Amino acid sequence: MITFSSHVDGYYDVADQMVHYLRVQAERAFTLQLEEKERISSVEEFERRRERVRRNFLEAIGGLPEEKTPLNPICTGTIDRGDFVIEKIIYESFPNFHVTSALYIPKGLKSPAPAVVFVHGHSDLGKGYPVYQAVCVDLVKNGFVVFAIDPPGQGEMKQYYDPQTGEVRIKHCTDEHTYAGLQYVVSGANLARVFIWDVIRGVDYLETRKEVDPNRIGLTGNSGGGTQSSYLMLVEPRFKAAVPCTFIMTLESYMKTGQSQDSEQIIRGCFVDGPDHDDYVTGMAPKPVLIGAAAYDYFPIEGTLETLRRAKRIYALYGAEDKVDIAIAPTRHAYSPYLRQAAVNWFKKHLKGEEPDFKTGEPETLPPEELWCTPKGFVLDMFPNARTVFDLNREWVERNCPPQPIHDVDELRDAVVEVLGIDLSLRNEPIHLRIIWDGETEGFKAEKIFFFSEPDIVVTGVMIHPNIHPVRTDIVVFENGTSEIPHRKEMLKGMLQEGRRLFIFDVRGVGAVQVRPVNRGGKPHDTEYKLGCDAMMLKRSTLG
Repeated sequence: MITFSSHVDGYYDVADQMVHYLRVQAERAFTLQLEEKERISSVEEFERRRERVRRNFLEAIGGLPEEKTPLNPICTGTIDRGDFVIEKIIYESFPNFHVTSALYIPKGLKSPAPAVVFVHGHSDLGKGYPVYQAVCVDLVKNGFVVFAIDPPGQGEMKQYYDPQTGEVRIKHCTDEHTYAGLQYVVSGANLARVFIWDVIRGVDYLETRKEVDPNRIGLTGNSGGGTQSSYLMLVEPRFKAAVPCTFIMTLESYMKTGQSQDSEQIIRGCFVDGPDHDDYVTGMAPKPVLIGAAAYDYFPIEGTLETLRRAKRIYALYGAEDKVDIAIAPTRHAYSPYLRQAAVNWFKKHLKGEEPDFKTGEPETLPPEELWCTPKGFVLDMFPNARTVFDLNREWVERNCPPQPIHDVDELRDAVVEVLGIDLSLRNEPIHLRIIWDGETEGFKAEKIFFFSEPDIVVTGVMIHPNIHPVRTDIVVFENGTSEIPHRKEMLKGMLQEGRRLFIFDVRGVGAVQVRPVNRGGKPHDTEYKLGCDAMMLKRSTLG
């Protein structure tokens, strides 16, 4: 049976059309956001916008819990490192949801000390990753209490761990974050709400410790920890200084790379309503923020510098332009010694009032398993009946999405259109149908057809007619569109013999209009996922 050859039989180059479409839509949204920001001329105008962006963010992630339940902290061990100790702390951010952490405490404190919360980038080792341990060691040796908190999917917080078999069913943390995170997307929330809440409750725990001055708490992390830092800078006012590393850029600069991000890093509607990355930085204005960057990062340094420009303009409204700055390491993506030294000095200056004169070396770290709070390195092994992120999501759905009886089909249709981000006004646009081939295939008359479903979007189809008067016409949509016709020949012949005219149809990005790969990622972070995320950040959907 007949199918299309490449480039819609030579009529159109379609491999870029979906990528181009999303980028054009996004660039319009970015321009509108930037124009709004450039019009801000007073602190009052900025703070009104900041509050609106904060509300948009919280709504997009499904909000944060209203109740702070008992932390029930336990210390499962202490490590004496000479001039400091490490306590292995487990606390409950939600009832029966256990968070593993390491609390670094300098010895000889005579008064409450400033603290720094360390949130982790995408290492499966979590708080045990030697690069992250080195940051914590340098900080504690400079007189800071340091609280390193495992996020879901990392360290001892593997959510796909099976206590019965002792196996982790999804091995790598970035895959786990996305597989678990997409369940939150379907529910209308975001896994980020768990990441954020775990740290907020960690700050609550720090405030109970006599060693900690609750008025001097800082925040740092890199990569995925830079993501967490960014979110927390926007929503947690108790942080007095921050150093988000190797994450800050602009949404536009990253979109152009074609690279994907974990599900918790995708905030629905952010292209349209914010936050962009400068909104995270100015979420703390006028408190001190140092952006840690890597010159050779896959997060574009051009976007980082543009964010700094935007942030300095806002800080200048407060007369605090010197409170936001950047440290650029001549490295690839890492919390490098260069950034480690810069972070320690930033906190020394802004949390301790000391000279930023620290020089880093090669801090001694421990084997990762020595920092385990649990016997086998899995919180779900120590607490096999504990709740997981999946339980938290189901409970969120039960509270926020009760089943609704369908009384009005039109109302349901309207809801589907809204959720999927479909613009029905385009229904009246001309489609400019082309029949580019007609003839016979397997004894049946057929045509190859393409038209524009909306401006600049080519879609294709093959119409096949039965040899008797047709009783009806069926639209046939396969997962791989018209490319599947040769493999579905017997099925299609059976339908034609029943008198059904068939229109085998390619929606955008499928079959004869297959989108080109935009990255080299495999599942779950492939092209389909990346474009779906871009659409979601536009408050649209690829399904729509």
